[in-house]
Amino acid sequence: MTLLSSYKTSFLSFLQLIFGVLPSLALCLTSWSTLAASTNNEPAKSAACQSAVDRPCIGLVLAGGGARGSAHVGVLQALEEREIPIDLIVGTSMGSFVGGLYSSGKSAAEIEQLFIKANWNSGYVDDLPRSRIPNRRKRHDDLYPIQLGIGFDADGFKLPKGIFQGQGMRRLIESMLGSYPVLKSFDDLSVSYRAVAADLETGEQIVLDRGDLATAMQASMSLPGILRPIEIDGRVLVDGGIANNLPVSVAKDLGADIVIAVDIGSLPLPAKDIDNTFDVLGQLSNFLTFENQQRARALLSEADLLIKPNLDGITLTDFSSTEKGIQAGYAAANVQSDKLQSIAQNYTSKHVVDQPELAHLNHNIDSIILNNKTRLADDYIFYRMRLSHEGPYTKRQIREGIERLYGQGTIARVTTFVEESNEQSTMKILIEEKEWGPGYLDFLFSFEDNFRSFSLFEIGAAMRLTNLSPYGAEWTNSVQFGSEKVLKTDLYWPIYTSSFFLLADSEYKREISNYFDSSGDSVGEVINSSNTTKAGFGFEFNDSFDMIAAAEIQNGDIELPDTLSSQIGLDVIDYDSDSILIRAEYDTLDEADFSRSGSKLDIALRRSATQALGLPEEYANKFEVDLSVAGSLGAHTLKPTLRFGNAYNEGPIGFTNFELGGFLNLSGLDRDFLSGPFLRFARLVYTYELAKNPMGGTNLPFYLGISAEAGNVWEERSAISWDSTFKSGAAFFGWDSPIGPAFLGYGRTNTQDESFYISLGKRF
Repeated sequence: MTLLSSYKTSFLSFLQLIFGVLPSLALCLTSWSTLAASTNNEPAKSAACQSAVDRPCIGLVLAGGGARGSAHVGVLQALEEREIPIDLIVGTSMGSFVGGLYSSGKSAAEIEQLFIKANWNSGYVDDLPRSRIPNRRKRHDDLYPIQLGIGFDADGFKLPKGIFQGQGMRRLIESMLGSYPVLKSFDDLSVSYRAVAADLETGEQIVLDRGDLATAMQASMSLPGILRPIEIDGRVLVDGGIANNLPVSVAKDLGADIVIAVDIGSLPLPAKDIDNTFDVLGQLSNFLTFENQQRARALLSEADLLIKPNLDGITLTDFSSTEKGIQAGYAAANVQSDKLQSIAQNYTSKHVVDQPELAHLNHNIDSIILNNKTRLADDYIFYRMRLSHEGPYTKRQIREGIERLYGQGTIARVTTFVEESNEQSTMKILIEEKEWGPGYLDFLFSFEDNFRSFSLFEIGAAMRLTNLSPYGAEWTNSVQFGSEKVLKTDLYWPIYTSSFFLLADSEYKREISNYFDSSGDSVGEVINSSNTTKAGFGFEFNDSFDMIAAAEIQNGDIELPDTLSSQIGLDVIDYDSDSILIRAEYDTLDEADFSRSGSKLDIALRRSATQALGLPEEYANKFEVDLSVAGSLGAHTLKPTLRFGNAYNEGPIGFTNFELGGFLNLSGLDRDFLSGPFLRFARLVYTYELAKNPMGGTNLPFYLGISAEAGNVWEERSAISWDSTFKSGAAFFGWDSPIGPAFLGYGRTNTQDESFYISLGKRF
């Protein structure tokens, strides 16, 4: 997995979360003083309050508080039961989210079901699942899984404006809200609505009263440093909780005569409960919000009503306690039953009777207009989305198109707005590129040891320059040090929107492997140093299936161990090789190592001519197939793998051999213990998911697993037989860690070879 993967973030991103809290708190300090004075965003009186001429205008104020906001749903249920007429809803952060759902016409019961069924963690996962990103990205992310969000350009290194870019949050909001057109006023909703956000530059509150409903809700919930800010009308907006978490003042300014305020804020912790840095930061945040809401409560009059649910034990991120929070909100409202009943007398609930739910956009989109703020061409964007300017398109087609575009890897956020005119629906799509690019820095760390004959480690980094052309060209330069040393430069150049691309790369590689004698004892190390240059073209059938054809030139030398060099009278073998390579890869695995679904098929064919030792050129043909399939039922997963390889060497040296041996590749044997031109291998791995480790959006599960393996390599095709096949098995504990898969295992063969293994990071 990657640190910024489909639906997963890493522990290192969690560390970034801590640093992200600091700028948020600094902004809170700025807005603390700002709130005492009126802001520059004085709201106009609500049309709903202007129309309430026969009775007081009733405003519902919903505070921010993360997962504690489920209490708002319970309060709404109590208000509906008493048919309290709500003319206006003003919400901040999670309060704006609940208020937006209710104002759109959804009942409290409908919102309750949405809350219970929602996958809240998905709001903090921007990336698509691995199975739905292009194969090129899969290969890069598998090799360099440590992705810290570090970017660079000509001015130096940069970091994103938020750990999460908000794409996942947008998907979550739209999945619960539905699709609505851009509104000239939020007074046109079933219940008049206002969302409170904060200006990132000044810290002042901004009251959102028109436009795209989902965007307004998202702006009010965009915690600075955590979620990327939202730009509306030239202002960069973040979570309104830092400016006015309980926006009683806004409801009063809009003309509310009676305010029902729901406060879900946390009280400061007692000293005995402050044990670590996280508690200290949380306490500071509590102080700021507490003072903020104290001033808001002071604005309430005798005619108003304050509801304070008992939410002890429910934290800001505890969405597993949604039902408990709803019950707490309902109970707190019922405590105020007498006062609520007095408000309800002689009135009928506006939400239930007067106005139906605002009409969803259930029909097709007739045309699309791009607001392209990237370096990519409009026609490339439409190509990635499989769409064009003219429709009609269904909402599903557009949603899938946006996900395909986002999977390209350089898009920060895609936002849609629908405008209706003359019975035509036009979707405007805002596309924002990652502002911390166009260069990105990714890392790898690998370690493997069998407690006996070998210990391998590797560290590396890759610098990617993206969008070098309007069609997504990339140039990657990478370096790896350790047991293997690699320097590589790689160019990928798509040819307009044709699905064809050009490729070129050059690589220096120095790899060390053990040489085993006929009895299986290691007699020393073989060091292979090579320079390889490759150029060719490829075709992308879709994001899961691509093919390349390339010409390759390689030269190098092989340093032999003393035992072997004394036998043949050479210390070093120099060689030159020219090859033609054709390779096809189909990959829909959800994870590279701990796969739970999908399949992967890799087919490679190589024709090479190699010259060494002053002998005539040695020609060879090499064909290899690697197939894996994963399927799961609950916590149980089976993953069978088949490998097949034939290499026909027309000379005596055999530069095209296959290697086999090591953990899950005939467990019990040393790594690459076997070498030969004919390979047959089969493996069945069973894993049981022990537990997940959710930390603010991360998903880092632990596994127990066993494997059954069989295979060998042979010098002659005629020698292939079941009797000469190694059989082995392994048992292991695994962790899908932020820097790659981690294993602790034991393997044993039918020949009584056995070994313990430990590995972390990319598999060697």
